[in-house]
Amino acid sequence: MTDVVSISQLSGGAGEISPSGDVGTPGASRWVALSDLVVDLRYQRAVDRAGWRNIRTICDNFSWPKFEPLIVAPSIDWPGRFNIIDGQHRAIAAFLHPQITEVPTIVHDLDLQQQAQAFRDVNRNITRITPLAIYRSGLMAGDPKAIAIKTVVDAAGVKIAKYNMSLPLMNPDECLCLSTIEKMLTRHGFEATKTALTSLRKVGEQAAAGTLISRNALLVSVIAAKTLNENQLLDVLLENDVETLRDTFLPRVQNPAHWPGVAAAWLVSKAEAQQTSEVRHA
Repeated sequence: MTDVVSISQLSGGAGEISPSGDVGTPGASRWVALSDLVVDLRYQRAVDRAGWRNIRTICDNFSWPKFEPLIVAPSIDWPGRFNIIDGQHRAIAAFLHPQITEVPTIVHDLDLQQQAQAFRDVNRNITRITPLAIYRSGLMAGDPKAIAIKTVVDAAGVKIAKYNMSLPLMNPDECLCLSTIEKMLTRHGFEATKTALTSLRKVGEQAAAGTLISRNALLVSVIAAKTLNENQLLDVLLENDVETLRDTFLPRVQNPAHWPGVAAAWLVSKAEAQQTSEVRHA
């Protein structure tokens, strides 16, 4: 299977590296009772609003295959207990779940300064998972949101780009604005989203200058597609650049979130005026 590769095959992209000389002592795997976990706020962050959302999500969807072991160290101030270095949100979510009483941990013998350094480095060196990676794994896992995105882009003759790249380097039928497509499907439905994607693809193919399926273009086009059919939307998009519309209408609205609706209404009025003119000259 070409999609399954060894670590050695993937390691070639690291380039020149300078491995550390002292790797320290490996931690010990241990199941720890949730009642024996503590948080040292001298270096740990307090749970904010986003953190509580994350905790509720973990608790509501708790599953052991998704639960990563916590990184902990023996507490200096609470003998017999363990300071959480990494995994505070997971620990609280597990504590709130009525079926969970203990969790897997990796225990490191660190003093307070070393704990703070570990906390800083673990959080500083996190590799952010891209929306593209989440989408691909979602498809493999049968996630309804990922499947909905694939269904509408397939229907529009559009492809999700294989890699993250700038718009001018993409083909006219490629896009990467996954979260925007998901939002448009939720707010405006399948048909309007498909019409917008199809029209933008065709405009890009005629312009032959990279993809035009950007976040801003979708925000405007999907709203306009609630009124216009594919040909009407295509004609008016060929004559008007969405980024220019954004620069025109954004300064005129009190709420920046409203500019796509204003721009879409302007496109609709232009399309209707063009149709009226064609009828008069027929």
